[in-house]
Amino acid sequence: MDSESKKPVHGELEQLTDQLADLGRLFEKANRQIVDYLVHRESQRGKIAATLPSDTAKLTEQVAQLVAKLDQVIKTPQEPFAPAALPCPGVSAEQLGEFLGPIREKLDILDQQNTALYQAMEQLRSHVDGGVQSLAELLVPQRQEEETSAVSGDWLTAVLGPELAAGGAASRRLLEGVLAGDSAAQGLTGQLLVFRSAAQERLPKLLKDVGEAYYRWHPKTAPGNDPFEEALINYLRRTCESAGIYNSIELVHPGERFDAGRHNAPSRGVEIVQVRGWIVLRDNGKVYTKAAVEVR
Repeated sequence: MDSESKKPVHGELEQLTDQLADLGRLFEKANRQIVDYLVHRESQRGKIAATLPSDTAKLTEQVAQLVAKLDQVIKTPQEPFAPAALPCPGVSAEQLGEFLGPIREKLDILDQQNTALYQAMEQLRSHVDGGVQSLAELLVPQRQEEETSAVSGDWLTAVLGPELAAGGAASRRLLEGVLAGDSAAQGLTGQLLVFRSAAQERLPKLLKDVGEAYYRWHPKTAPGNDPFEEALINYLRRTCESAGIYNSIELVHPGERFDAGRHNAPSRGVEIVQVRGWIVLRDNGKVYTKAAVEVR
């Protein structure tokens, strides 16, 4: 009677263990597919993929432990139940449930870890996509700035001519001042346009006006020549020579002694502290127009 009562339990145990074996294999396969998919997808995302190997190794180790425990329970049709695997050959359904409880908990933990890993990868992907989008938006103003620079180059050439347009940062600053409504920049640009379109006989007098307009835009309070200042003088000299006029320009520097025959000042003093114009000489070297200066 006892042996007959144990047969249904024995058959039930075989069925349960077979089901557990199938479940273990399916879970292992699904787990491996999820991990392989995540590794393959995130490996295309640069540094994000560098965080995957350790997580994958942990999952693989956990799956291996699960399979090892299932192997202790699963029997082949040719083998009897191993006494070491179960509490006793006539184990009850309750005892089987207690024995397999830790394995079931392990399955739940692995499932939760897979879910958490997948969610983390989705969040990382979202951050990367958002970063790429932000970078693309930041690049748009840069392209617009490049286009504006190209237009400014055309305007520089049109307003200042090719020689002064090649003056680099100073030329661009001059045109930006014009566009921004700077009266000093507009005054210098206007004088240059007048000089370019003036009749031949007016050029010598206009040299003085251009000089004073330049120093209103770029005050000179220290000795030394500015590169744009020199470029401007060379441009004016070549333009005059092309028109058959041989006036020349002589620069004045702060710190020089005031000379009433060469300088004009609104107040008395002996030392030049600020330059407001340059000296224009005749072709024989004599003063044609004096330089406006501030003295002390």
